[in-house]
Amino acid sequence: MSPDPGTTTTRAGRGNISRWSIEHPYIIAAFYLGVGLLAVLVIFFQMPRRMMPYVESPIVGVVSMMPGLSSEEMEIYFSKPIEERMVDLKNVHFVRSTSQEGFSIVSIEFWYGTDMKKALFDV
Repeated sequence: MSPDPGTTTTRAGRGNISRWSIEHPYIIAAFYLGVGLLAVLVIFFQMPRRMMPYVESPIVGVVSMMPGLSSEEMEIYFSKPIEERMVDLKNVHFVRSTSQEGFSIVSIEFWYGTDMKKALFDV
């Protein structure tokens, strides 16, 4: 038996979410806006933020002071010998030095991931 032609209940009229969402675009837009706003609020208030996380700097400095010596003498007697010894250390990336009157700094930069406690002991 065929359905009565006077009834308007068809399969397309019930449970068709795509048709309903096309007919109600503002409700769908508000729903997605609400989900997006909720996601932003959760991310902003719940997730931890670290703008400047702690990263151990792989640099060791050797400071030498001898009042009365010129910067050239500080370089000859302190900076150069220390630099020459530090180049032979394991995992050394750069060795730099700065000499001033009565003051010398030798900076030894190691590769990231180097055990700095062991590197400091080796220096």
